[in-house]
Amino acid sequence: MAMDKQAGELRNAFIKQRFSNYYQQADIPGPTQLVQREFGVITERGGMWRHLGFKDLRELQNFLKKQVPIHAYHSSTYYTKPNARTMDEKGWLGADLVFDLDADHLDGTEDMTFEEMLAEVKVEFHKLLDSYLLGDFGFDEKDILIVFSGGRGYHAHVRDERVLQLNSHERREIVDFITRTQADIDHLVIKDIFDSKVFQGHVSSKYIYRLHPVETPGWKGKVTYSVIDFLNRTEELEKAEVLGELMHYKGIGETLAKQIYKSLYEGNPGNRGLDKIRDDLNLEPFSSDKVRNSFINYIVKEMSVDLGGETDEPVTSDIKRLIRLPGTLHGKSSLRVIPMNLEELKDFEPLRDAVWDGFTKDTVKVSANSDAEIKLRGKSFKVSKDNVYDLPEYAALHFVCQKKCDIII
Repeated sequence: MAMDKQAGELRNAFIKQRFSNYYQQADIPGPTQLVQREFGVITERGGMWRHLGFKDLRELQNFLKKQVPIHAYHSSTYYTKPNARTMDEKGWLGADLVFDLDADHLDGTEDMTFEEMLAEVKVEFHKLLDSYLLGDFGFDEKDILIVFSGGRGYHAHVRDERVLQLNSHERREIVDFITRTQADIDHLVIKDIFDSKVFQGHVSSKYIYRLHPVETPGWKGKVTYSVIDFLNRTEELEKAEVLGELMHYKGIGETLAKQIYKSLYEGNPGNRGLDKIRDDLNLEPFSSDKVRNSFINYIVKEMSVDLGGETDEPVTSDIKRLIRLPGTLHGKSSLRVIPMNLEELKDFEPLRDAVWDGFTKDTVKVSANSDAEIKLRGKSFKVSKDNVYDLPEYAALHFVCQKKCDIII
């Protein structure tokens, strides 16, 4: 126990010293309308210290230099008295609409490396921005702050005046629209009766299913656009590639994927299922209702954004939420929490661009207490349990923050 305590103290001291170097030099930008925001921090002593308010940016920056937080947050909410001790006393004025995408909670990332996780969550984040925030909802790019969280994901802060007064229920409806995972076939496509029979007083009907025109508002038009886009994109691919893409969706196994493929791609050009769908939006080429519905469900899943299930969806609907403060450091990774615009996001690589230049290449001796690997600044580092390593400061700091390594003095 004494050894564990000593290792923890050395680890905390190492982190605090390096983080202190950062905060002494960093120019933390501070959020918009800073004086109306609540702030909270976690220091090496542990526990959340919140209900903090600052009169200006300089006071905030001086606080960070003095306290050297391991984690720092600000409220998505605007208050009349942000440093009041109770929510009623704070005086709620409104709140940004904040989205938090975390790779930890995306399907299929369990066996990925940190680098692969960050690439996967960036794809989802672009989908959120392009298809929904800038697309369906029509927010202006200038009203959206993009932030790399410093950990495993990204935040989007929507500061359009139209969202500030939305209540939790209204924000929840926005989340539900974006995260739709199951297709209500009768709602998303056109269902026309082409034959009806009456037997012993009961009506039996047969239907023709068609896609809505692509310009139809909401999910109906989105489904049509995505179906056509999928067909255009996959038409020239090898069969194995298409099957692999379809089977990436948990609801489609090999047998069902082959049935979808046969319904869409087999036959002579001009008379294939995909040709008929593109020509008149008719969904009849599918061999059965199950095959058709599985394909539409796949399309809906690909269109929706995974906000992390029960873990991160409440971030958006919570009107009193604390979110990471841009410009600070993430205490579990040592990476910077970086604000950026859409253009900067395109070429942004977290494990290259979020490592502070002030963390040096000077070597630090560490002992690994578990197996771990990471790629930082384009260089790969790998440690194995119970082995000792001399690592550059920036890599040692990352492993120490993750408690994968301990400092040796």
